[in-house]
Amino acid sequence: MDEQRFNKAREIQDKIDAETDKLREQFLPQERKMMKEVYQIFLERDETLKKVPNFWFFVINNTLDFLPTFHDEDASNVLNYCTSITVVPSSGDGSTYLLKAEFKENPYFENQTLQKEFPIDPSPDAKVGKGTDIKWKSGKNLSEAHIAAAKKSKDSDLAPFTFLDLFSNANPKEFDEFRLDLFHIFVDTIYPDPMAVFMGDDDVDEDSDESVSDEEGDSEESFDSQAGSDDED
Repeated sequence: MDEQRFNKAREIQDKIDAETDKLREQFLPQERKMMKEVYQIFLERDETLKKVPNFWFFVINNTLDFLPTFHDEDASNVLNYCTSITVVPSSGDGSTYLLKAEFKENPYFENQTLQKEFPIDPSPDAKVGKGTDIKWKSGKNLSEAHIAAAKKSKDSDLAPFTFLDLFSNANPKEFDEFRLDLFHIFVDTIYPDPMAVFMGDDDVDEDSDESVSDEEGDSEESFDSQAGSDDED
């Protein structure tokens, strides 16, 4: 490797990062204002998406960054019970938001709603807020199972926690930086248009695509039939 050229490129990258941070600070107030103004429209869309079968299962499984949070089939299948994932303003100035997931009755936990507060500012100094204490059913603690699998596995690609721990209070010092990263991935790449991710228009992992291809056909069929029933209404 040409170390001199690499170091020069690193210096240039540092300049890019510094300028990006300046621009982010400059436009952050406008971004917060925009999110507050369109919030009601997002809610209308999210309420409609509750009628699409298994919608969030496919959205999250079609997102590369979230795949390491699933250590086995159960950890992924729990999303079949998820009816909604929304981003809700939790402060008057738009500086913090709740990442909120709603679930129907399921064999894994008692909670109907999981939520955690996040700062919209992605700076390293940003603090993650209070989350949900997940009430796991007997023998169904996916969090403990995932952490145990991650420790035993030689596969370094496994995330430190399962997807549901994104909303929990568990291990804040160890997990919050990773939680913050996933929150901003969700806000920046998924939440603006989750239908595109659902249909595979975004970056989709090839292995994930194969693993859900059969189920995706069933889901699209359900999607079409649901749309038809809506038209009849």
